[in-house]
Amino acid sequence: MLARHPLRAADAGHLGAALLVNEQLSDPLLFLCLDQRLCDAAEREGLGVADTGD
Repeated sequence: MLARHPLRAADAGHLGAALLVNEQLSDPLLFLCLDQRLCDAAEREGLGVADTGD
């Protein structure tokens, strides 16, 4: 994740974990975060991202 996106290490870890969990689910995971960089990276990785109203 760090090589593909401008994220902090902890954010990259959270995104990586979400992607692993998403692979195991029958329904798509909805990713929720308040950090715009992390939301953008999650969308680029194919996760659905909840609208936080910002």
